[in-house]
Amino acid sequence: MSIAISQATGGPITIHGIACSASANATGNKPEYGNINVVPNSAFYPYNSYPNNALVTGITMYSGSTKALTTYCYESSGVATGSLGSAFLGYLWINYTLQGYGTIISQVASFSTKYT
Repeated sequence: MSIAISQATGGPITIHGIACSASANATGNKPEYGNINVVPNSAFYPYNSYPNNALVTGITMYSGSTKALTTYCYESSGVATGSLGSAFLGYLWINYTLQGYGTIISQVASFSTKYT
């Protein structure tokens, strides 16, 4: 999945990880499948994503800025796959640091899309 993320916290944040899953875990605070700890791991965050696995050291976003990010989406059988035009319902999490607040793992979106 490739997405454009805009940031509007009023201050800089540093993104350390991204995850996409078909389900949340039992407590609802992290992904059920795939990158369950929302960490910068090239197995879950493609090497060819913006820019060349930059989440290993974190990427800083300033309020009002936008970044393009890419991640794999996971379901119980592994990387989510579907036939052209079929639907996928999922959730997106971002692991980030907000200056003065420490590390936050946050579900930032639930979405429905079609395979293209």
